[in-house]
Amino acid sequence: MPAYQNKDAYDLFLCAVREMESASLYRKKKQYLELKNAIQRSANCFARALLVAKGKASSNDEITDALMSSELKILSDNNNPIYKIILDVISLETEDDIYDQPNIKTQGIYNRYRDALVSGRKILAHDLNYNENPWKIIQYLLFTRTGFKRSSYILLPLLILIALPFAVYHHLEPVHNSNLVGQIFWKPKGDIPFNVQLSHSFPVREGKHFHEYSIPLPDPVDIHLLRVDPIHHKYFAEIEIEWIRLINKEGILLLELTSKDFKKWLCTNCVELPVGENNIFRIQVTRKDPYVTSTLIDQEKVKLMTIRMRIISKKTFWEWVLGIDT
Repeated sequence: MPAYQNKDAYDLFLCAVREMESASLYRKKKQYLELKNAIQRSANCFARALLVAKGKASSNDEITDALMSSELKILSDNNNPIYKIILDVISLETEDDIYDQPNIKTQGIYNRYRDALVSGRKILAHDLNYNENPWKIIQYLLFTRTGFKRSSYILLPLLILIALPFAVYHHLEPVHNSNLVGQIFWKPKGDIPFNVQLSHSFPVREGKHFHEYSIPLPDPVDIHLLRVDPIHHKYFAEIEIEWIRLINKEGILLLELTSKDFKKWLCTNCVELPVGENNIFRIQVTRKDPYVTSTLIDQEKVKLMTIRMRIISKKTFWEWVLGIDT
């Protein structure tokens, strides 16, 4: 089996270098026939390495002697001296006096081929970078034990660096740690607009769980329209309201508003989302100070309002990583 069989471009070039080193030893020992055979084997390996690197074949196994000679002649016709020197070495015939000493032609070819092997390395490296099949590289990295081991030294730390921030973000679910405040406005019949005198503020909490908030009124009031400001903050949030209850001073439930009622309400600075599980009314904040305004309620002598809702306040991953305040 020839020394260059089943080799890739890198191995073929190393084969060429090793054979050239052997040729140098034969020259020192004045073994000129062995010298000739060694530089021819070197040239054969080098020629195949260059052809594989140029993409003339996907592997050395596809390069026959006829194909190699044909391609070298084509390349040497392009005025590239390296390919012509390789051809000269391969076609070098044994002279009668080569057993005793190399003739002038052999010496000249030896010297030129030695220089060509050095400069040809740059051509080989260029062609390998230009013609390397990306899929073969992926196959080598993923489907060979050596390739996978080498790539794992880079890929595993990289995956950890990428996954770790996502894991921390998912676990912490970062929220804005400010004191959040909601507000209820009401108005009786007539042309009186919503105003601060007819309102009540209350602290709200954000997180995964629903919370029930009680808003006691100083005196029983008549409510014609109702406005709910779940949160006063520009921070991105999703708000879910399960119900709002209106209760009189005797503790009797006058009215319970649920998602079917909220669907008729006007959503300002927010977008209504599809109804969630357990028939929950959901809105997404689009701008600062979102609020919803009711249709006609017309309830008299309301002393207490309770509201059960959940405020999910969470930045996107990149806003969290970059510290962007939306």
